[in-house]
Amino acid sequence: MATDAQRTRVWEDWLSAEIRSYYFADLAFRLESHQRAAHWLILFGASGVVTSLLSTLPRWVALVLAGLVTAVSIYSVVVQNQKRAADAKDLHFRWSTLASEYHDLWDSIETAPDLTRAIQQLDLRKAEASRSAVALPAEEKRLGHWYDVVLAQHGLAQQPS
Repeated sequence: MATDAQRTRVWEDWLSAEIRSYYFADLAFRLESHQRAAHWLILFGASGVVTSLLSTLPRWVALVLAGLVTAVSIYSVVVQNQKRAADAKDLHFRWSTLASEYHDLWDSIETAPDLTRAIQQLDLRKAEASRSAVALPAEEKRLGHWYDVVLAQHGLAQQPS
């Protein structure tokens, strides 16, 4: 028989895993979008058409645009949005899987043969996923958005004050 503390813990961890799953999917999409925009700007800036157009403009305009393309190229290499997006996709998958397993555990919480052990195993995987997320940004506003979405999905939407 599950204790109240175990029920609360499984429920909260389930919701928490869902929130993180959505957050990392959103983060992966945004990082890929930033990288795609940087690539298009670099390709456009390096094209022969732009070079031809710049030759008809004042020299300072050409220098500013060349500096902009160089800055975007450096940003693209240093920030490594592609790698960070791949990491975020992996974390989305891991948190989504954890959310599903917490959901399954919630559904069988009263009949689970060894509830304590099941929670401990999920806690270990949760800690591993959290460790992998350290290099990625934790944007409180975006996390808050997904918190509200998940609560609403479970019929727990907060009432406006």
